[in-house]
Amino acid sequence: MRTEHISNFRQHHIKTEYGYKNVLDGIERVASLIKQHRFYVVDGAAPNFINEIYQYVWDEKTGAPVKEHDHAMDSVRYCIATPLWREEQARKQDKNRQRSTGYLNDLGLI
Repeated sequence: MRTEHISNFRQHHIKTEYGYKNVLDGIERVASLIKQHRFYVVDGAAPNFINEIYQYVWDEKTGAPVKEHDHAMDSVRYCIATPLWREEQARKQDKNRQRSTGYLNDLGLI
């Protein structure tokens, strides 16, 4: 979701969320699931994805993907990487909360 559209959608009561924008990390997360055989594409069900995966080009100077033929690939990346990242952040918050609670408990404050 393009950030400039988020507030407009929300004003019209359309639920929207910001996506995880780290492109390289997102690609690595998708690639990891593919390597683990946890992500499959059904033959014939996603022709745009199949076309784009073979047209994906990396810039040799920057090491980043070239912004061409990547709409389906970007969508898959957002759909996979965003919830995984949010899950990871929630686990970190829980861990920090437990650590803080432990410290407070050790000090006899709770």
